[in-house]
Amino acid sequence: MSVDVTEPRPEHEAGWRVLWNQYCDGAIEPHVSDATWARLLDPVSAIAGLVAVSAGEVVGFTNYVVHEGTWETKPVCYVEDVFVSKLQRGRGSLVARAMAAQLVQRVYSGEWSRLWGITAANNVVAQRLYSGFAQGQPYIRYVMRGDE
Repeated sequence: MSVDVTEPRPEHEAGWRVLWNQYCDGAIEPHVSDATWARLLDPVSAIAGLVAVSAGEVVGFTNYVVHEGTWETKPVCYVEDVFVSKLQRGRGSLVARAMAAQLVQRVYSGEWSRLWGITAANNVVAQRLYSGFAQGQPYIRYVMRGDE
């Protein structure tokens, strides 16, 4: 199986939405999904992404946020979402690794100073992927939400 990793384009929307809806599992309101897709296509948005395509079908995506940091002068990339089609899992993480490799390369090229993300403590699949290029950190995440 070959996988092409590229920036999302309008023709990827239907495939991205199928996977996005599986990933979110009803936790995201439709208007937020619409806004997320629009931001992914907007070249001035801090939100960007990648889609993995195999045989013309979107089989994975990653959404990330590029932001400034206080500990370095180059932009920092926060990987917010990574999802691979359930039909493509268990193949040595080929799809997820292909997407991660593109992000890691942007750090090695000097475009970004740092690449970071978080995952659930019990998500050993994601941890195995991330441990392939980074070291885990012993932090606790705190979240406060206002009305949206």
